[in-house]
Amino acid sequence: MWFFPKRTAFILVWHPVPLRTISSYIAPRVLPLWAGGDTGGNCTHPCRAMRGFPRRFGQLPTPEGLHRTARDGMHGAAGQPERNTIMKEPLVLLPAMMCDARLFGPQIAELSRDTAVMVAPVTMGERIEEIASGLLDILPKRFALAGLSMGGVVAMEILRRAPDRVSRIALIDTHPLAETPVVAASREPQIVKVRSGRLDEVVREEIKPTSLAPGPYRAEVLALVMEMARTLGPEIYIRQARAMQRRKDQQATLRRCKVPALVMCGAHDTLCPVKRHEFMAELIPYARLHVLDGSGHLPTLEQPDETTAALRAWMAQPLVLQ
Repeated sequence: MWFFPKRTAFILVWHPVPLRTISSYIAPRVLPLWAGGDTGGNCTHPCRAMRGFPRRFGQLPTPEGLHRTARDGMHGAAGQPERNTIMKEPLVLLPAMMCDARLFGPQIAELSRDTAVMVAPVTMGERIEEIASGLLDILPKRFALAGLSMGGVVAMEILRRAPDRVSRIALIDTHPLAETPVVAASREPQIVKVRSGRLDEVVREEIKPTSLAPGPYRAEVLALVMEMARTLGPEIYIRQARAMQRRKDQQATLRRCKVPALVMCGAHDTLCPVKRHEFMAELIPYARLHVLDGSGHLPTLEQPDETTAALRAWMAQPLVLQ
């Protein structure tokens, strides 16, 4: 999607601005999908539209049909009410391993209508602690935090380090446990493969079709995952693999959590099964567990509308007194 200079933190920010402005940040073929339009290629799933996402802002033209979208609102003129209330907290999204902002494309397009949405890279460091520390230097003073898979791991570390800055937390298809010696050791041959130019093979092994829900768009989701991985490249894979190998147990962090918490997962996720999320929800005093029946490991892409609705409900929860 974008190339980040080595050791340089970068953050993408979506503010609650008119759709005409939002369109200059989001793929030119993404917005029409949620606005009810067509991309010209008869796209039927967000992933197809986000593949080939331009790498630089200057390459993002205003999509056709945007005037209708801006006039009728994100939901068109179908009678759905407009949401004019600006939420006070910015929302920070942390993507999964070898994923970028395209992982949250549907949520960005919808939630940025009334919320400042930021996608922060989890690529800067070989330890989860290092990644979290770097992000805390550039994130807002206080924010809502949502992370998927590895992004959830980083989110838990941010919560551990700066609980007063996290107003609420959403943990999606992730878990709080440290890697077992067996799992950590299994990353070594994967790193060797990546160093020898076999990144595609490793990504296919780690995100198998069976980790997603069955359905007609599974191939589209997997194709987008592969494109994101190729964009980030081998060096970032190795850094992220090292960080995951060394991750710490965060059960104590979750027990101390005193803010609204959403624990969400896909029913078909084989990488982080539902039982782990049930366990995680029990650890957090104020957690709500939400299982998406038609999703696997990547619900933001597999079930974008349901995922966005769950996030919006979580953002609307009243803050818990600390």
